[in-house]
Amino acid sequence: MRRRLPSRTLLTVAIAGLPLPALAQSISTLPPNNGSGGVFLQLTPTGSNLTVESFATYFSSVAGTPVSVEVWVRPGAYAGFTASNVGWTLSETVVGTSAGTTTLSSTINLANPIAIPAGGPTSIYLHAITAGGGIRYQGTGTTATTTFSNADVTLFSDISRTGAVSFGGTQFTPRAFSGTINYSIGGITGRCCRTDGTCVVTSAANCANQGGTYGGDGTNCSPNPCPQPPSGACCFEAGTCSVLTAANCAAQGGTYSGDGTACASANCPQPGACCLPDGSCVILTSAKCTAATTGGTYRGDGTTCGAVSPRCWSSSTLWKNGPLSTGATAQSGLAAPSGATWSEVSNNTGQTTVANTTAGYSALAPIRNADNFTITDAGGWQVDKVILPTYQTGSTTVPTITGATLQIWNGRPGDAGSSVVFGDTVTNRMSSVVFSDIYRCFNSIVPPTCGGAATVPDTTRPIMLAELDVNTVLPPGTYWLDWSLSGSLASGPWSPPTTIRGLRAASLANNGRQFNAAWVDTADAGQGCTPTAVIQDFAFEIRGSALGGGCYANCDQSTGTPLLTANDFQCFLNKYAANDTYANCDGSTGTPLLTANDFQCFLNKFAAGCT
Repeated sequence: MRRRLPSRTLLTVAIAGLPLPALAQSISTLPPNNGSGGVFLQLTPTGSNLTVESFATYFSSVAGTPVSVEVWVRPGAYAGFTASNVGWTLSETVVGTSAGTTTLSSTINLANPIAIPAGGPTSIYLHAITAGGGIRYQGTGTTATTTFSNADVTLFSDISRTGAVSFGGTQFTPRAFSGTINYSIGGITGRCCRTDGTCVVTSAANCANQGGTYGGDGTNCSPNPCPQPPSGACCFEAGTCSVLTAANCAAQGGTYSGDGTACASANCPQPGACCLPDGSCVILTSAKCTAATTGGTYRGDGTTCGAVSPRCWSSSTLWKNGPLSTGATAQSGLAAPSGATWSEVSNNTGQTTVANTTAGYSALAPIRNADNFTITDAGGWQVDKVILPTYQTGSTTVPTITGATLQIWNGRPGDAGSSVVFGDTVTNRMSSVVFSDIYRCFNSIVPPTCGGAATVPDTTRPIMLAELDVNTVLPPGTYWLDWSLSGSLASGPWSPPTTIRGLRAASLANNGRQFNAAWVDTADAGQGCTPTAVIQDFAFEIRGSALGGGCYANCDQSTGTPLLTANDFQCFLNKYAANDTYANCDGSTGTPLLTANDFQCFLNKFAAGCT
């Protein structure tokens, strides 16, 4: 109900000739059940003028994602004005933070509070313009509740629009706003300096609720006169540094170096190569690499997996992109079947309310997954095999994977200038598939929903190792594997991300990609209470041999005397005819990749001999 000052207070204020203070109130609607775009609503005061100062709503994106929202306003009802911006004024664009699809966002304050005069409706149109972050609404598949009232105001809402463009997309009705509108009664506002140094125009009561300092009725924020909090160097795990306030540094997971410190003198710890017990390599800080749950050997600040000597892996393995097994016992205490281990979706050590939520990423064509590796050997690599871990939900330990295609790129897939240097999306390169003795399972101690029950590990996701024939030579450089899989069951195939117990991000160099109409990063949205998204990496292994000596012209890799013979010419001709990337002697990236220039390049290298 409407708050009222006692009559004695009203009399005192009136005698003093002062305006009545604004009173903070709110009106809330129902939770959403669908939606991604924008929604229309109109507010009709019961008696007094109102001022809308902030709102909270539900977004379609993962928790922690910033979302930009355009705030449009028009006097009167919105009926007949939902197809274009004619008759509307763009009041401002605000930025909110998603709390996930089922959790109300934190309050989003308006720098330009919206006056709602008594005597008729005022319409507001909120539309999220961040792709994938649309505002959710209620009414899909049910009868929407479109009218909400309290003692001060009636809120009506029955139309939404999809997409990331205001007044664009498709219109749906009845669809109603889900969230909370915060307003004040009396319409008196002024500048409010908040503790983070930002400034908003709001009522004195709402300013106090935000812990701010009210600047007086009628004051504004242009330019921002609010005192700014101290800032300093903020070090992140990846070794990077930004100058932030202590609060912003903590919110972004960094370590604050102190007020007034500069990044140049902060000496932020640099991560490096971490050799794990299974022979794989990831990039971590020294502390996380040597933690009991990781059990790794740290190879030094700034080192990389491709350049450390000796290598983390065995001689027949050229690259092993992170582990999968998390041990024979799940965090809940449940043992894996005899002779097998779990690959349990991770949570950070000591964090029991948030965990990763993705067991695997679809690899079923036309969807494709990708990850990178680096060749530092001067002579390049003879790549014989690629091993891809995968599973189909509901399979037994008898493999159901039926095929795999592979491409190798000379840059990140989807980026300008990147091109395929080996393989295609059609040829089945799988030569064998075996059970890995690892079962993929969801996190066993962090519930999928805050306050719910955790998931019990099961054996419905046995991980298989698909072996792909490659047989190509790659010179030094950074490359990306790009693959797709097929199977005989309905679910999957799925590609599991690299997994280390106690770390949601198994490496600080995580950069897995997935193609599904467009290339995007493979983010795990997280589960539990207020989860945030974390980029993942894919597990894979490359087998073959490093080509020592850096003598390109020794195509047949002979060791006799003389080292270079006519056999090397024949070897080069065979590789050129097979369109093998070894024959790209001049390192060109055009189309076609192999040209007469490669013949001349090879002749020059042969003439120069081997040293």
